[in-house]
Formats: sequence, C-alpha cells, structure tokens
Amino acid sequence: MVTNPRKKSGKGAARGPSKAPRPAKRQKTEGTREALIAAAKKLFSEKGYDATSVKDLSNEAGVNISLVSYHFGGKENLYQACLQEFAESKLAAAERILKPPSSREEFKVRIRMFVEELIRSCEAEPEVTKIIDRDIHLSKAITERIFRETFLYVYETSVEFFRTSQKLGIMQTGFDPLIVASLLFGSVMHLNRMEGLSQKILGRSLRDAAHRAAAIDHIQTIFVNSLLMPIADRQRGEA
Repeated sequence: MVTNPRKKSGKGAARGPSKAPRPAKRQKTEGTREALIAAAKKLFSEKGYDATSVKDLSNEAGVNISLVSYHFGGKENLYQACLQEFAESKLAAAERILKPPSSREEFKVRIRMFVEELIRSCEAEPEVTKIIDRDIHLSKAITERIFRETFLYVYETSVEFFRTSQKLGIMQTGFDPLIVASLLFGSVMHLNRMEGLSQKILGRSLRDAAHRAAAIDHIQTIFVNSLLMPIADRQRGEA
C-alpha cells in the first residue's frame, strides 16, 4: 500500500520536500569542488594521471578523501573536469572567432584573433596546457575518450573554417584543411612548450608584449601568405 508522503501519522510522519542548500553550505560545496580541481590540475600536470592517487588529490586539496567520489565520482571524472571547462571555453572562442570570412582581409584578421586566443589560453592555464600537450600523445583509453569528447570539436571547428575559406575562393584548394589546422595548433603549442627554455637561454618570453606580438605576426604571415588564393587566380575564377 502506497501512503501519501505528506500525510502525518504521528512520530514517524514523512517530511515535506527538502529545502534548497543554504548559501553557506552551497559556497562550501563549490569551494571544495574548486579546491579539488585546482589540486588535480597541479598534480596531473606534475605527476601524470597514473602516478596521481585519490589520496594525493585529497591531501593537496586539504579535504577528506571521500569528497573526490562525492563530487566527481572518482579520479577519472575529476581528470575530465580539469579539461572540460578549458575545452568548452576554447570551443566557444573558436565558434566566435572562426566564422566564414567574407574577404582576404577578414581571413587574415580571424587567423590572427585565433592565434592570439590560443596563446592567451596557454598562458592563462599553463597546467592544463601541459596536461594536453603530454597526454594527447599517450595511447590510453581514458585520454582518447576525453579528447574525443572535448578538444576534437575545437579542432573540427578550425578545420571547417579553412574548408569554408576554400569554398569561398579565399584559400587555395591545394591545401588539406586537416593538415593546416594541425600545423596551426602545433605552432602555438610548440611556442608554449619552448617558453621556459626560450626565457632561460634566449631571454625571450611570450609574456613580453613585443616578443608576443612578433610571434603572432610571424605565425599569421607564414600561414596567410601561404594559404591565400593569389589575387590573379581568384579574379580568373570570378570572371
């Protein structure tokens, strides 16, 4: 027999709907999640996924070990959470910046804006960037799944930008959009990977405004000059 949960029946009467968490409790919960994610970014970037235990994560965050499962369901989901927000913000930026260009000049501007965004994001999230750069080369099921569910969409957005630019007669058709997108991402990741060595040995850093601008100029110029359809060819195509 099913009873009405709202009907009182003495001492054992069922309670009504539970109240929403109090602001202080909600803030504490959010603070715990943030602490675990910050700890995970630090340890996963320094030690790698396999060498980092749940106990390591809880100790670094300064919380009870059971809270890793409570908030994330385990280490794997926490690893994904470290990358998820970063990937989503990059996808939003790619979709905002890499819209179909209407001219050669717009093609140049959008390439530059995207390179600036990639460099800025690497600088803002060095730990996540290190995780991506290292783990993308590992043949691990967890890593492959997470990258397919997150960063693959960012890459596909850039591929579609180059493919559309070809259809619009702005970019030369002899280039493979997949390879072009890989080279663009690779150029920025290599700059970031070499940042420490460049700063120590060459005295140059992307944090220096002049060097940063020069690096972006070089990438933009190399890609744009190579990819753009020659004006004469485009005029013949429009004739």
